[in-house]
Amino acid sequence: MIDAKLVPIFLRPTTVPHLTLESVQRFIGERAVLRAYELDRFVNAVFAECKGLGLNPDVMLGMSNLETDRWRSSRWSTGLNPAGLGATDDGAVGNGFPDGRTAALAMAVHLMAYAKGHDNHFAKHIHLDTRFLAVHMAGRAGRIRTVAGLGNGNHAVDPDYAAKVCARIGEMR
Repeated sequence: MIDAKLVPIFLRPTTVPHLTLESVQRFIGERAVLRAYELDRFVNAVFAECKGLGLNPDVMLGMSNLETDRWRSSRWSTGLNPAGLGATDDGAVGNGFPDGRTAALAMAVHLMAYAKGHDNHFAKHIHLDTRFLAVHMAGRAGRIRTVAGLGNGNHAVDPDYAAKVCARIGEMR
């Protein structure tokens, strides 16, 4: 079992992610996923671009796996939304993205808002996250350091959200 308190949103110099590009590709290859070509673009962008800027691929892929029901949800299949971005409890359906790479960058911006508040590396992509300002206005920007902080009304309302994300990370190892 992966401890959510020990899975950072941003990688530290000593952090070794649980996931590799190969382990995620193997996991996806063993399942019936929707929009496989775009999912491949999403996963590659997570590892090449987002990880290169310090984001932990474990977090992005664990969240996406959970929130898209292993990339089989209608939100993923119709809008390439990797994590319910823009969807709220008041019924907003969420954002759609043109391709997997853009979806990864939007998710990266959203996580960056929670973990750092703002990061110049992601500034040119802020427009992709329609909830970026809402994170700031709610006083949650720059306050979440690990997966453990994502539930309980922060990114998600589910009190078990962090454990579920960690379980999804574990199944992709």
